Amino acid sequence: MKTPTSLKINSIIYYIISGLLALLGVLMIIGIIFLGTAMTTSKSSLAIAFGQIINTFVFGIILVAFLFFFIIYAGIAVLLFFMAGGLWKMKRWAVIASGFCSLILFFLGIGTLVSGLNSGIIFPAIIVSPIIIVVSLITLIQFLNKNIRKMIR
Repeated sequence: MKTPTSLKINSIIYYIISGLLALLGVLMIIGIIFLGTAMTTSKSSLAIAFGQIINTFVFGIILVAFLFFFIIYAGIAVLLFFMAGGLWKMKRWAVIASGFCSLILFFLGIGTLVSGLNSGIIFPAIIVSPIIIVVSLITLIQFLNKNIRKMIR
C-alpha cells in the first residue's frame, strides 16, 4: 500500500524538527561552555570573595538547567527521528504517537506564545510558536482523517 503524501510530509517535518532539536542541544552545550568561561574569568568587584561563591552557585544552577533541557531535547529528537521513520513506513504506533505528540506540541506552542509575549521575548512568540501550532494542527487533522486511519489498520 502506498504511503499517503500527507504522512510523507509529516515524516519529513518530524525529521527536520528532530535535526533542529539536536542542533539546539549542541548550541546549548556550546552556550554553557561560553557562559562558564565568562563567569569564572570575571575580575569585577562582585567576583571577589563572597561574590565568587554566588557566581559559582548561579553557574551551577544554570548548568543543571541546561543539562536537564539538553537531555529532554535529545530524547525528543531521538523519539521524533524514529517516529518519522515509522510514519514513512505507515506504522500504526507512529501515527498514534504523532497524534499525541502533536497535541502536546500544540499546547507547548500556545504556552510559548503566551509566555514569550508576556516576557517580551519576541522571537519564540512571533516566529517559533505559530510554526509549532500550525504543524501540530496539521498533524492532528491528519490523525483524525478516516482514510488514513483505515490505511494503517
